[in-house]
Amino acid sequence: MRKILALLLIIFIIAPIALSNANAQTDPSYIYTKKTKSGFVYKSDTRPFTQRPQNPAAIDEKWTPNVDQMVLVKPKSQNMRPYYIDAFEALVSNNRAWSVPGYIPTDRLTFSDAERMCQAAGKRLCSTQEWQIACRGGHTKPVKFNQIAQMKQACDFARSKTYDENDFINKTDSHPKCTAPALPLYHMIGNVAEFTKSQNGRIEVVGLTYYDHHITDKTYALQVACEQIAHPNGRYPATQYNKGIGFRCCRDAR
Repeated sequence: MRKILALLLIIFIIAPIALSNANAQTDPSYIYTKKTKSGFVYKSDTRPFTQRPQNPAAIDEKWTPNVDQMVLVKPKSQNMRPYYIDAFEALVSNNRAWSVPGYIPTDRLTFSDAERMCQAAGKRLCSTQEWQIACRGGHTKPVKFNQIAQMKQACDFARSKTYDENDFINKTDSHPKCTAPALPLYHMIGNVAEFTKSQNGRIEVVGLTYYDHHITDKTYALQVACEQIAHPNGRYPATQYNKGIGFRCCRDAR
């Protein structure tokens, strides 16, 4: 009888406690966990970009450079040559950047990481000027958008507060109606912001992000979405850990 009672004690009391403790220790120390008042549990891998595992798609699916999708931009100025820009926000896989639909773009990396991944793909990180001209649909001078109601519905920006159930990045080809004027460029406005380089080599961040909930005047933010530089003074050093900031690459038209 004592053996039976001891066995029942192990099954119904000791074993569940041990299992609970094991589950509590599942997450390694580099996983940041936050439980909100609503009970939502947010988790994030806080390791530097170079220490996090990359998406295996390029290796698993045997990608070649031909899968990269770029768009030709013809600036409306005789003083600027045409160039190519990635159609999608960059995904890093197999130690290079890819412009492909249907994947979560890479964020939480440094400016230097973004530069290296573009170079590994035979491209370069877009300059701020290149990014802005593409965002405007080829115009070299600032533009002010007027179809704000449609943009609010079409673009993935300012939808989330930090650490809630909406705190996630969408796939590169989501929100197909939110494209640059006359150019099939996805998420130039919204999803992740993007690193660019100014003409004098300064680190800059352009574009709006999915969690820009702190923006009070969303109408104005969308009107000048191609013009605003989030951190014009290069406040992001090359070693900064950056949630919600990704990149895309450019190259000369051959």
